[in-house]
Amino acid sequence: MSEKGISIEEKEIAVVDAEGLPSGDELMDLEVDEEQATLCPACRNQTVEKQFCEFCGTSLRQERPETGFEPLASGTTIEWDGATWTIGSPIHWMPQRVIWDAHNENDERLTIVESTADFHKKHMERIEGLEPEARAPFIPPAEVVSEEGRVRVFYRRPLKWCLRELISKRTLKFGSFVMKSIMGTLFSYLEPLDEQGFVVLDFVSDLVDVDEELEHAQFLLPSLFSDDDPRDELPYYLGVTPVEVVDPEGGEVSSGSTAFMAGMLLYYLIARQDPFQNDAVLLGTLPNPRLLNSSFPIGLFRVLAKATRLRKGKRYKKFSRFYKEYEKALEVIESRKHQKYEPQPISFGYEKHIGIYKKLLNPVNQDELLCAYHGGARKGFFMICDGVSTSTFGRGDEASLIAIREGYLKWQAFTQDPNFQKPTTVDQRRQIIRDVFREANRTICQTLNNKYGPFTEPNPETMATTGLMAVVDGNRITIGSLGDSRAYLITKRFIEQINFDHNLSNHHLIHNRLFFKHPQLMSAGKALTRCVGTFMVNEEGMLTPRLTEPDFFSFNLLPGERVLLCSDGVTDYVANGMPGEVERVLFDEINAHDHPNEICFELIIRANRGGGGDNISCVLVMYD
Repeated sequence: MSEKGISIEEKEIAVVDAEGLPSGDELMDLEVDEEQATLCPACRNQTVEKQFCEFCGTSLRQERPETGFEPLASGTTIEWDGATWTIGSPIHWMPQRVIWDAHNENDERLTIVESTADFHKKHMERIEGLEPEARAPFIPPAEVVSEEGRVRVFYRRPLKWCLRELISKRTLKFGSFVMKSIMGTLFSYLEPLDEQGFVVLDFVSDLVDVDEELEHAQFLLPSLFSDDDPRDELPYYLGVTPVEVVDPEGGEVSSGSTAFMAGMLLYYLIARQDPFQNDAVLLGTLPNPRLLNSSFPIGLFRVLAKATRLRKGKRYKKFSRFYKEYEKALEVIESRKHQKYEPQPISFGYEKHIGIYKKLLNPVNQDELLCAYHGGARKGFFMICDGVSTSTFGRGDEASLIAIREGYLKWQAFTQDPNFQKPTTVDQRRQIIRDVFREANRTICQTLNNKYGPFTEPNPETMATTGLMAVVDGNRITIGSLGDSRAYLITKRFIEQINFDHNLSNHHLIHNRLFFKHPQLMSAGKALTRCVGTFMVNEEGMLTPRLTEPDFFSFNLLPGERVLLCSDGVTDYVANGMPGEVERVLFDEINAHDHPNEICFELIIRANRGGGGDNISCVLVMYD
């Protein structure tokens, strides 16, 4: 049973959506004690947080440590190589070293690394001591200028794009070609450094260049670190650096630290996201990259998640291991992508339960499910709908039943189609899901108008439901999602969440509005922002349907893979209230049994043992 959010926009009903959310300006109107507040230099809001802005997440710790030399200053100019260069913002700042970005009137780029003489000597000796083939891929220094107590190293940036610029402009689309040509190349540069025991802690998008065709990449290696360097000489990049660099209790800096830096660069690349300017990395609260980029393919997140674990003991111990797992994942992604249509049979199971504790609060199960499969055509519809509980007009169980009935009617019509036996396309499967949700939304609207219309309230609480639907055709599957019911892919090696919850917390993450949980919004963090049951009130006080587009995920199934659809009654309780253990429990239970009905039954038992505080539903599809 899901919680419904109330829209702020007048005469809009059912769920909070992008048009109905408070903007940064509206949040700023909340009463703030100015004496206790800090002015954010980025969004100009008054924030009561002292370290990071609660509105945009920008770091408020602006103090820069004293350096052992007189550094350059932003906005000033410097003469070099017959041109005048304007100094931009520092890429990185630490007591022993400052990295500057600079450009001239022809928009040529230059990077200037200033450091103390001792720091420069130590790191240049390490870099120059590398084998020529290990040193060749990195951007070479154009000139080294030594002054009293300071060394300046000038690096030309010849390639067209800095990777940070591409990520910020959202112009770089994720694809296996980009992952091989850019990240694969960069990772191959790091491998010989890792083999010689060095740690790379400057592996950030500001220091990576790519050409216009996205076929070649270069990395500027300003320094090379080892596990015996003092911590006060290690660089810290906000939103990128692993915890062991700043916290001795986090463990020693090692090859796993390089893997973390590589994983974070990969994360920001595929999420098309600038580095978070907050403690999300150090707190272990990075959102799933599919939340920020829905085209992120199935099968890579497990590698990414392990590389960027907060606790060093749960991370890849060696960068080489991460690199090998990354390449294997890309191979599987490519294999899945090019898998031919195979009209092989599937098996499936399902189960639902009211929830042992939920029954004491409400004797009605508001979850409904549908499993429809045609063995001859190797096609099937699978649905889970979780009725919204907070409704004054209508009931959640009524809304979920309407949606399931529309799914069944669509299935009947689909089986009568003359082309039913032919393979379906991705667009056709998406349209089926779109039609089911649209008709369910229209029928819910018509039912409410017939029973309760016209409405006198501007925002009446009306019945609604989540919608999670999978259309299977042989080894091809398309999943459509509205709400917080979840879909998972399970293999013998890993489990991966396919969709993400449409709730208020995730909406703010997607739109970069709120990195910190504002007290006025915290209690509504799980309120749905999208579901089946969204309407507008017209001038006569009647409802008109207004359904948002579902999220779609299409991929080919490989032999032995399984897809789980479940309501939040499973994910909220199957791991005894420990969110971080949900996927482990699901993975263990699903791989411990062979029959899909048995697996679903075991998941129901686990969720009830964990509290059973909500209605529990699950459907398991197995491709053998």
